Amino acid sequence: MFAEGKGLRTYGLDISSKGIEIARLNTPKSGLIQGTGEVLPYRDGVFDYVTCIGSLEHMLHAGLALQEMWRVGASGGKLCLLVPNAHFLGAYRNLFRKAETYQQLTGQLYERMDTLGGGRKLIEGGDWRIQRVHRENHTRMRPHFSARQIMRLLLNPVLPARLSYGLVFICEKRDA
Repeated sequence: MFAEGKGLRTYGLDISSKGIEIARLNTPKSGLIQGTGEVLPYRDGVFDYVTCIGSLEHMLHAGLALQEMWRVGASGGKLCLLVPNAHFLGAYRNLFRKAETYQQLTGQLYERMDTLGGGRKLIEGGDWRIQRVHRENHTRMRPHFSARQIMRLLLNPVLPARLSYGLVFICEKRDA
């Protein structure tokens, strides 16, 4: 929606037909395709900006997906990648929950968690150069604050990236 409002052409991919259906309601001008991130149905070097927000951790072959993002990125293109952090401070509360498996705890069939260092290694191994890393801690303003939201607002300015909920990597394509 934001990108379309700025006059940019946008494209999207989702493994779920329901996800594509919802995206079409929100971004009717976008070129949306059902598919997987490990095999992107686009020509080489066509995108100035590639984003992968909350998806890479669900892909069975994350390294292959990063190679595909590199392939479709234009020379000098940018990648914005948001991934969950395995050392997220709030994850330690899971030690006190009753669940036999991570899947029972989260409801996710597959979710790859990584640390800041592990994320750097994976991304830079995929021919991207990391320019900077931002923290993502869900601190958006909402009409009704809960104790958890207030705690996030207070901790966010001092919480190091290695303990944040998510890691946002801003990268530039390294040409081969």
